[in-house]
Order: sequence, then C-alpha cells, then structure tokens
Amino acid sequence: QLSPNAAVVSMAPSQGNCAPSGNSINCTLGNLAAQASATVTITVNATALGLITNRVAVAAQEMDFVTGNNAASSSTVVQQPPSITLPPASLTLTQGQTATFSVMAEGMAPLFYQWLFNGAILPERTNTILTITNAQSAQAGNYQVLVTNQVGAVLSAPAVLTVLVPPTIIQQPQNSTNNAGGTATLSVVVEGTTPLKYQWYFNANSLPTQTNSTLVLSNAQTSQSGDYYV
Repeated sequence: QLSPNAAVVSMAPSQGNCAPSGNSINCTLGNLAAQASATVTITVNATALGLITNRVAVAAQEMDFVTGNNAASSSTVVQQPPSITLPPASLTLTQGQTATFSVMAEGMAPLFYQWLFNGAILPERTNTILTITNAQSAQAGNYQVLVTNQVGAVLSAPAVLTVLVPPTIIQQPQNSTNNAGGTATLSVVVEGTTPLKYQWYFNANSLPTQTNSTLVLSNAQTSQSGDYYV
C-alpha cells in the first residue's frame, strides 16, 4: 500500500507481474522453489513534503506458521531543496558608495548562504544580505550567492556590480611661453570611468570644439595669452 503522496514511476518484479489498484500495487509472483526468493522494486515520486509511509504485505497459499514477518513498512521524510525566489539584482554606483545585494530563498530549514565574487568564496559573507561599504573599482564584478540545505543547493545568477570612478586629474596642463606665430600645446591626463569628456576654457570662456585631452593653438597670437583650463 502506497502513501497518497507517492506517485508510481515504475514496478519491476523479478518474476510474475504487478498491477496498480488505487493506492495499492498487487503483485502475483507465481511459484517459488524451496529456499528461493523473489524481489519487487517499486519506484515512486513524492508529491508532497513531510513523512511518507509505504507498507507491504505478502501471502501464499501454503500454511504459514510465522506470520509476524509477512508485513513491513518504510517511512521517508521528504524535504524541499532550496530555491531562489528573489535573486540579487545588478547595481551601478559611484566609487565610495555602499553596495547592498540581497537574496530571498525558500526550502526546508535551515538554509545556509555563501556569497561569491567572480566565482571565489567571500569569507564570512554567509547572510541573506551582502553589504560592501566604500565600494572601489577593484570590487566591480559578478556577485552570486549559493543557498544550501540538507537536501540540495542552488546558485543564483550573477548580479553585476559596476563602480563608476569620478574623473581625477593626475597631470595638470603646464604653463607655456611661445613666440608669436608659433604653436602652443596644452594637455591634461585624467583617470576615471570612460567615456571621459573634455571642455577647454580661455579666461573663463568655453572654447567651442576644443573637447579633447589636448589643446593645440596654431599660429598663436598675443591676443591668445591668458589662462587656460579644462
């Protein structure tokens, strides 16, 4: 007799045949020689969580003087493996800000969490929430969380952390003295998240079309003397 929460997948007697009847399976095995044995293998799928108990009983036409070993039962606890109901989402933020990833999962408790960065385990990051304070460009990449319990494991899809780095001038334009009619070249070196945009100014007025890291003044004249910045 099968539990109502067990669905039959297959029946395989070593001899004879088996047929389902409601929640029961009846097997006719035929004659057995003295000291011989027969086996019946029944495969089922659990359709509900919790305790499932299946029972078996055997009978024969011959007189049986020991009936106490003619029945048995088997109980199995069906547990739910973890599944992710709300995966971590990708984030874009500015360097120095705080990044927060979170996950929601369900399954048989207790659930255990382990966060990974670019496939490598992050030590001590074992909660549903991962917080990265003062995020830096070196921490940009793929973040995932592995959720496990006693009966299974599931890995989230990658959540991408993008860290935008504000522009920083690492080499300022240098003062230049040129002869009239010569060429003056001013340049700047900047670090930051690309694409970087430039705008040169002359005495606080923007210079149209001068939007590169280098400013070239051909045939420079005294009227072009003054302060340049970018």
